Amino acid sequence: MVKSSLEVDGRVIELRRLGDAERELSRELVSVHEEIANLVQSLLPPHAPESHIAEVVTASGYGRNLIDRLRGGNHPWHKPTGKPG
Repeated sequence: MVKSSLEVDGRVIELRRLGDAERELSRELVSVHEEIANLVQSLLPPHAPESHIAEVVTASGYGRNLIDRLRGGNHPWHKPTGKPG
């Protein structure tokens, strides 16, 4: 008697492929977040004028609160907690 295995089911193969793709995208997102955090910090030192802050907020598409936290270096994007997935 032969037991059927899900390993040959195309849906399982697709699920595996999508899981791998999601994990890769998560790694890329962590890298992008780190780059954004570093750019914001380098563009906006503590003495940055309000006009520069507003420009970065507009350019990034993020809110002022996030930009202020990234400027201060106290946001998780500055220090990832580990590998996603």
